[in-house]
Amino acid sequence: MNFKDKNILITGASLGIGASLGIAFARSGANLAINYLHHGQEAKKIFREVEKISPKAFLIKADVSERKSVESMFEKIVKKFGRIDIVINNAGIITSPSDWENISERDWRRTTEVNLKGVFECCRAGGKLMIKQKYGKIVNISSLRGILGGKDVIAYAATKAGVDNLTKSFAEALAPYVNVNGLSLGRIDIGLGKLKNNLETKQWVDKNLLKRVGNIDDVINGVFFLSSDASSFITGQTLIVDGGVKL
Repeated sequence: MNFKDKNILITGASLGIGASLGIAFARSGANLAINYLHHGQEAKKIFREVEKISPKAFLIKADVSERKSVESMFEKIVKKFGRIDIVINNAGIITSPSDWENISERDWRRTTEVNLKGVFECCRAGGKLMIKQKYGKIVNISSLRGILGGKDVIAYAATKAGVDNLTKSFAEALAPYVNVNGLSLGRIDIGLGKLKNNLETKQWVDKNLLKRVGNIDDVINGVFFLSSDASSFITGQTLIVDGGVKL
């Protein structure tokens, strides 16, 4: 799909899925704001790759869980590009240990701040601008864990359920000018979902109908669709990309 001259923010774009989305959108002609908080060296590396393809791209450090930081980030984007067309809320974390018995209060708090409040703040700040423009697309990266739960990643699972709910709430709040949708991912062999060994791979392959784990192209295709005008009559929906996991 062609995103020529579209102004796009991708949060958490220094590694994994976010970094790959940045490169893919750059190749499609977009102007990119590449957000990061940690992993500065990795962020600069991705930025250098993106800048070769998309000269208007810029790197922006911001904590998505902090309202002032998010508002400042969007102000800089508007100053640079003039407007914001698409927001991809990708930033997310899983702490360790994350199981229900051992997760610390600090890790619980930080997981909810980044994964849930971060999406809220970016939808809030970006949505205000998009309403004024009478156009915008927001795509929230979620997880199948938000539907299935997960005792070993309990805070992460809870926040992703919250993200799915925010998608519906902001679709209503920002209608009729802004499409807000989500992408709920099954096991994707990159970033937080990177498989550890052949046994883990087999376990996930056995769970789904298409008999493979997801790859980055599966994510890019879903995000591109929801970011494009091909999905102009879709809002408040979370598209499940999991290969047909058997519940």
